[in-house]
Amino acid sequence: MHEFVFQDIKTHIVSFTGLERDALHIYVGIGTFLLTSWLFKNSRYRWPIAFLMVVIAAFMGEVLDRHDQLIISKHWYWQGSVHDIVNTCFFPTLFTLILTFTHFFERNFE
Repeated sequence: MHEFVFQDIKTHIVSFTGLERDALHIYVGIGTFLLTSWLFKNSRYRWPIAFLMVVIAAFMGEVLDRHDQLIISKHWYWQGSVHDIVNTCFFPTLFTLILTFTHFFERNFE
């Protein structure tokens, strides 16, 4: 098996879906947010927990990416890491702010 399993998995996902890596970061962020918010749907801290899980997933993915990148090229392209983390966390950040501090999605039965 190839030494860089995480990179192989990402390559297969890109090949299978036909999506760019940037788009996959966005989908992973939104998917993680939605799945976690569903799992914690009865928690008072539903939205912050979902957001925290997205941040953890984004950083874990970058740790794995940078590990492989440092082995391959002996250099860390930190701008790429920042770009990936922002792509992964942008919409979950927006959702968390809206859901925590507004009544935008609440039903009005009047």
